[in-house]
Amino acid sequence: MKILKIDTGEIGSSSKFNTSSFSEIIVYFDDWMDTDYMSNYYVFIEATQKWMTFKEAFKQKYIITDNHNTCFFEPKNEEDKERGYTL
Repeated sequence: MKILKIDTGEIGSSSKFNTSSFSEIIVYFDDWMDTDYMSNYYVFIEATQKWMTFKEAFKQKYIITDNHNTCFFEPKNEEDKERGYTL
């Protein structure tokens, strides 16, 4: 998923949680990768064509997790969206 670093405006991608930490995601940019807090980024939601905070995207179920809580993505169908995670 496309992400936007709030303080610098850099656009990168992310779809995995840092499972060794709390509230961190693994972020990828053109020439580097790192882990950082979700609160430092906006996520681009393809379904709405809008940027929003991770907190709002999870709250409204525009992004959901897999059943192991290791990665996140937009739901593929209404059942997954309703459930809040995919099987």
